[in-house]
Amino acid sequence: MSKPKIFYLCPDNIRPSWGLGIIYHHVKALCAAGYEAYVIHEKAYFKVDWLSLDVPILYLNQLPIINVEDILFVPEVMVNIAGLKSLDCRKILFVQASSFLFEKLPDNETHKSLGFESALVTMPHMIPIIEQFTELRVNLVPPFVADYFYKEKSKLNEREKIILIFPKFHQQDYGIIRRLINDKLQQNASLSSLAKQGWKLIEMKDKTHKQVAELMKKATFFIATNTFESFNASVVEAMAAGCINVCYEGFGPRDYLVNNKNAFVFKNNEAFELCRHLFLLIDEEQEIVLKQMRQNAFETALHYSYENTRQQLIQYFETILFKQQVA
Repeated sequence: MSKPKIFYLCPDNIRPSWGLGIIYHHVKALCAAGYEAYVIHEKAYFKVDWLSLDVPILYLNQLPIINVEDILFVPEVMVNIAGLKSLDCRKILFVQASSFLFEKLPDNETHKSLGFESALVTMPHMIPIIEQFTELRVNLVPPFVADYFYKEKSKLNEREKIILIFPKFHQQDYGIIRRLINDKLQQNASLSSLAKQGWKLIEMKDKTHKQVAELMKKATFFIATNTFESFNASVVEAMAAGCINVCYEGFGPRDYLVNNKNAFVFKNNEAFELCRHLFLLIDEEQEIVLKQMRQNAFETALHYSYENTRQQLIQYFETILFKQQVA
C-alpha cells in the first residue's frame, strides 16, 4: 500500500517565526524519509525570505485532490480556514502555542466538529491541556533550535559585556526593564555605572535569525520577559549559544527551566526584581557561577536538537500515526 500524502498548512508570516520554521523542517525531514510531504501557504507565490530551506510548497488555490487517507496538519491558529470542515481527509491539529488554542476556532464549532482526529503537540505541559479541553488524542514531537545557535562547547565562556533584550509583544515589562538598564548605563558619575564597566545593552530589533545567533554567541546575558509562549525558542537558543538567561518562568518554559541551574528565573512580571538581580550579578562578577550555568544550559539545549526532533517525528509517523489509522 502506498504512503499517503502529507500536507502542513502554514501561516503566511513575513516576520521570522520559528513556529513556521518547525513546520518547514517537519516537511524537510518527512521528504528525506521517503514521504510525499508539502507545505501549504494561503496566498499564491508567498515566499519565506528569512528561512533558506528548499521544501515542496503548494498554495490553497493549487491543492491537488486530497484523498481520505491523506493527512493534513493544521496549526491551531489556522482552524478558521474556509472549507476546512468539508475536507475529507485525516486532520491533525498541530499545536505549538496552547495560548492560541481557541483564538481562531469558529463560533459554535469544536476541534472535533471540524473533523480533527487527534493532536500533535511540541511540549509536555500541553498534553493534559489539549486532552481536557479538546478531547482529542495527543502525541508529542519536541521542537528544536537551529543548529547555527550552538556554540562550540569549549568556547562557551568567551563572552563580551553585552546584555540582550528582545522586544516581543510590546510588553509593559519590556519598557520598564529597558529604562532601568539604560538609567544604569547613563549614571556617569557613579562607580556602579554599567557603561564605566564596559557593558552595553542591545535591543534585538530588525535582526535576522542568524544575526540573533551571532549576538547570543558573544553576549553574556539575555533577558526574556515572555510570559505565555509554549516553547519560547529564544530562551533555548540563548542556552545553545552560551548566553545566560535572566528570564520569567513563563508558561511553557517551566518544562525545562531550573532556577539557579540553567537560568536565573523570576516569577512573571517581576521586572524590578529581575533587574535588581541582574545588577548584582554584574557588580559581583560571579564568573564561576556563570561558567557552570552555561554548561548546564548547553546540556539542556542539546535536548532540543534537530536530530532529536527528526527521529521522534519519523517514529511518530511510523509507529503511532498509522497504528491510529488501523485502530
